[in-house]
Amino acid sequence: MLVILEAKAILTKVYGVSAELVSQKLTELVSGPIIVEELDSETAIAAFGLADSMGLDLPDAVLLHSAQRNGAQWIATEDQKLSQSCGHFGLIAESPFDLVLRQQVAAWELTHLPAKGLPRVLRQVHAWLEKSHGEAAQNFWSMSGGGSHLP
Repeated sequence: MLVILEAKAILTKVYGVSAELVSQKLTELVSGPIIVEELDSETAIAAFGLADSMGLDLPDAVLLHSAQRNGAQWIATEDQKLSQSCGHFGLIAESPFDLVLRQQVAAWELTHLPAKGLPRVLRQVHAWLEKSHGEAAQNFWSMSGGGSHLP
């Protein structure tokens, strides 16, 4: 379930997809013929260890642990760190993107999103300020070099 929640956050906050549309599509997904596991304390504790030892984000560590526990053979991911970690546990990581789609996504991200890390965070702060504090937003954007460094 954490992966579903993370998907909502990323699609709305990073990619700017309408929250209502994301909710609708994710509701359709979890209502389909898939298993959505609950997060219990045993899984959380195991995920802490995997996240620490493998350098994974917690949702990825939960996914890896759940895949192992349920005897899965494959995990679909575009995440390189998760892909590498799968190999340590005998899981096969397969990309849901073919080469053409991967190139299209990369081109779209390059055009529509700032670089990962600080520029992306600064853009979010700027967008938030613009909603109700136009002058502060302009000052922030100017002082941060157009979102390239901390003001």
